[in-house]
Parts: sequence; structure tokens; C-alpha cells
Amino acid sequence: MFEEKKFSEILQKIIDSYDSITEFSECSKVNRTYLSKYINMKLENPPAPRILSRIADKSKNLTTYDELMQICGYTKESLEEVCSSVFKKLNDICAHFTKHLDD
Repeated sequence: MFEEKKFSEILQKIIDSYDSITEFSECSKVNRTYLSKYINMKLENPPAPRILSRIADKSKNLTTYDELMQICGYTKESLEEVCSSVFKKLNDICAHFTKHLDD
């Protein structure tokens, strides 16, 4: 489950360690407006793991990638479910093409 308030608080702490949100945005290569929306809890879905990685990398050790992943609801189990679902879909696609090759 995405903990919007906690994520907002961590983002604010990180940004407070910089001169401005713009400076953090430039360092992390994450859009300033996008960051602002999360700080103000305007977005209901968490950022993608690649964005969390950029935030954690430039957080000045105020947080870790693993902590952000947990706050955003990306647990090991949820990632395994996603991978399993993708794998199943790929198998279905391969079976479909294989069937047509046999025809």
C-alpha cells in the first residue's frame, strides 16, 4: 500500500537539504512539478521504481531505495506477482504464435 503522507514527508526532508526543489529536481533528474505533486499528495499512485532509485541516490543518505520501495508498496510479494503475471502473458503470446506456426 502506498503511504502518501510518509512519502511526502521524506521528499520534503530531502528537498529541505537542498537549496531548492529545483536544485533537487536537476540533481535527481526528476521533474520539479512531479515532485511537488507528491509533496502536496496530489497523486494517488506511487512513482515507478526507477524514479525512486533517482530520488534515493540524491537523498544525501536521508533515505534508501529499499525504504522508498516499501513506503510505495513495492513489496517483494507484489513484485513477484507482477513478474508472474508478465511471465504468464509472455507464455500465452508464445503459445499463440507457436500454434500459428504449426498451422
